[in-house]
Amino acid sequence: MSTEREQREAPTKTAWWQHVHVDALWPMTQWRASVYGVVGMHATMEVSGRFQVFIAPGIILLNMPAPGGDREWKPATDWGFAFRLFDFTFPVGNRPASLHLNIARAWVFANAGGVPFDSSINLAGFSVTFKPVP
Repeated sequence: MSTEREQREAPTKTAWWQHVHVDALWPMTQWRASVYGVVGMHATMEVSGRFQVFIAPGIILLNMPAPGGDREWKPATDWGFAFRLFDFTFPVGNRPASLHLNIARAWVFANAGGVPFDSSINLAGFSVTFKPVP
């Protein structure tokens, strides 16, 4: 009985890079403008079970409307929460990975005054973390 308890309570070892998320295709959560987080990265810390929180601001590249009706690329920082949905094997290289759903607030870095809305926006999207090969 004591060995069973020791196994349950034994600390699980993880590599630091297992908490680094690669973000892709994050749409804006409001319907008033079309802003997309195209690619980004952030690091999380597990809070409880599948729930995680960003431990530092992440980075994300946004595609957003420009004042002339065109679109432009803007770097931003983001902070939020992640929820691990499921584990899977990445098709390229048979690498184990996890898919996460994220809710974050992003702050636009450059020339935020020229955009037709606030310099901070809410985004939701997916991210992937990679696990060590067994």
